[in-house]
Amino acid sequence: MKRALAAQQLRLSVAAHNIANSATEGYSRQRVIIRARQGTVLPNSLRWTGGGVEAAEVQRQRDTFMDALVRFELGRTAEWEVLSTGWQRLESIMQEPAGKGISEYLTAFWDTWRQLATLPESSASRTALREQAKSLVAVFQELDGQLVAYREELAGRVDALVTEINSLASRVAVLNRDITRAQAAGRSTADLADRRDLLVDRLSTAVGAQVNVLEDGTLQVMVGRQALVDGTRVHRLESVPQADGGRLVIWEETGDQVSGGGQLAGLLALAETHVAALRTRLSRLAETLYSKVNELHRQGYDLYGNQGGDFFTLKGGSGFTLNALQVNPAFDQEVALMAAALDPGQPGDGRNALAIAALSREPVIDGVTLNEFHRQTLAELGVSTATARQLHENQQLIITDLQRQREAVSGVNLDEEIVTLVEAQHAYAAAARVVEVMDRMLATLIDELGLAGR
Repeated sequence: MKRALAAQQLRLSVAAHNIANSATEGYSRQRVIIRARQGTVLPNSLRWTGGGVEAAEVQRQRDTFMDALVRFELGRTAEWEVLSTGWQRLESIMQEPAGKGISEYLTAFWDTWRQLATLPESSASRTALREQAKSLVAVFQELDGQLVAYREELAGRVDALVTEINSLASRVAVLNRDITRAQAAGRSTADLADRRDLLVDRLSTAVGAQVNVLEDGTLQVMVGRQALVDGTRVHRLESVPQADGGRLVIWEETGDQVSGGGQLAGLLALAETHVAALRTRLSRLAETLYSKVNELHRQGYDLYGNQGGDFFTLKGGSGFTLNALQVNPAFDQEVALMAAALDPGQPGDGRNALAIAALSREPVIDGVTLNEFHRQTLAELGVSTATARQLHENQQLIITDLQRQREAVSGVNLDEEIVTLVEAQHAYAAAARVVEVMDRMLATLIDELGLAGR
């Protein structure tokens, strides 16, 4: 009966512990495993006596298969969340279709060339063209600068996330050690295991980690095909700055590139692929504009009858970059140097300006016009944003459903715990009643045999 009292008292304690932690993040419902002890037959007798009951262990209620599913989807959900937010940020940077992006400025640039073709001798028309061209260059450079700044922001977030991943991995390794020691000492490891699983869930979100259970009960946390945590050992990640301002995440010990998922994969994809691709398209658009306008401008003649030079120039004379692009500084002194004519000595000739304006309708880049090329860029950006948003919403539905299923197994149901409390209370009272009855029987036996005074 002593064991029965102890077992029911433990059930009461565990039920109270469950109720107290019903709102604790990552807590798994615990259950006392009760089992009957082996009964015995007394020697030289037909009498049999039961062995009573004992509390075998305190067991966490977890579904390892469901845990694996949730962790896999946590990584996918986090990756699409980062991509969805990132694509929306890129749309905001491009400022379309708000009417303040490259499309508006590029269209206005072609219009000012048409105006110059109409009034080639007008100083006002030439000044308007110069200022419009400067505005277009400034928009190109402003957008590129914002993309560079966003990439730097992403690089900083990668650095911070790698630091967090290493910290989480170290804490998992420490808990692996503590759990091993607690098992060796015969203590319950349920609460320690809950803390460890919560950290592993966070690692799954951060880097798409998956888990293997080793023979000694410790966890092996995998990122791709390499172990981030192997029992009590941690293999750290490192974020390495690149010459172009990007980041490369590698394994600190081997130098191999990390192929994970989760938030890290999303941030790296944004910084090293999507932002870089958008900058490349922006640069191609500006470089094609630079080369095609210059090519035609050099074929024309200015108001003095001189053959035209470059309309756009590059600061420093180096290879093409958006930062180096500028309108020919000579126009700041004399707008008459703009080559609007096709024949020298004819100030009223605006045919070259008209030819440059006609570039707006020429398929000069990837078989389309410059404006169409930019519209394609914006369309692809819009599709990518919508796709990422939709996939993120889908993933949220999936992970919500899976977490609900996991909660059904591991979560604390207050009604069930109250039933357990009442059940354990009655069982404890019944066992105590048995002890009381046995005590009375022994007292009666002692009185009947006259042994009370001896």
